[in-house]
Amino acid sequence: MTQSTSRSVVVRSSHILLVKVVAAKPGPWVPFKPGLKSRKVQLSIAIAETLRGKVDPAPDGPVDVIVEQTDYDGELMMQPLQGSWSRVPLDPGAELVTFSDSASRRAERVLEEPACKLVVPAEQVLPGLRIAAQTLVRDLPLKQTLDLAAPVTGRLDPIFAEFLWEQYADETMASQPAFDSLAEFSERKELTPKTRQALIDGAYNLVSLRGDETPTRGQRLALTMWRVLLMPDAADLHENLIGTYLPNLLGITSGLPPQPASRVFENREPERNAVEAFLRRQGTDVDASPLLEWIRIK
Repeated sequence: MTQSTSRSVVVRSSHILLVKVVAAKPGPWVPFKPGLKSRKVQLSIAIAETLRGKVDPAPDGPVDVIVEQTDYDGELMMQPLQGSWSRVPLDPGAELVTFSDSASRRAERVLEEPACKLVVPAEQVLPGLRIAAQTLVRDLPLKQTLDLAAPVTGRLDPIFAEFLWEQYADETMASQPAFDSLAEFSERKELTPKTRQALIDGAYNLVSLRGDETPTRGQRLALTMWRVLLMPDAADLHENLIGTYLPNLLGITSGLPPQPASRVFENREPERNAVEAFLRRQGTDVDASPLLEWIRIK
């Protein structure tokens, strides 16, 4: 069963396939909408592996499909591109992962729109997807999934990060140790900035939705955010953390339960001092004074 309202494309998908382009015959680009162009592409695709779902009948050779791509027609690139196959490399030999939500099991139906919702190059998502697939098939608890993920932390992607918080939302809300373990995983130095951002987003969305029930989750997430703020490679996250996430999470600018600094940094005075020093010297355009005022209150 899939959950159509889930934030995770893994959870929403009935079929996740690893495919390889055997041949591609693109048609001409034609005007589509103002600033956009489109084309049809005849594809011959080999299904290399089924990561989720079942294709029936199982193809005994490449599957022939027709997909549509859109692209920008000019230098103005403001509007999002339509179509799951747009801007996807379709050179022969290209390995891709397709995410589909389909009542049909026929391969061509699964691979074509509207069933096919997302197509991405395989290399960037396979390490996390293989772990997610094991998790779903074996119904693994969080600890086992994180144990599988730890050796490939640096190769994990935002799709896997979204999956983690969606898959274990109930467990992390029911168990403080479970929440702590996933928050701690979000602090791993090997994570790429985009994957770390997705992990923080997932935790923030969950705590914002259920924060009134479990204020201690907000305190632990705030500690993770402060630790990430001090990481040398987290500069891209500074404005969002200082200007939005932390003021909201701490109850400074939102309706979430107020989280005093004395609780967030309980028995962690050196970390509190390091954060205050960072806020004093931080160079972003975002006003840090609300957080400085918060952290000074004993």
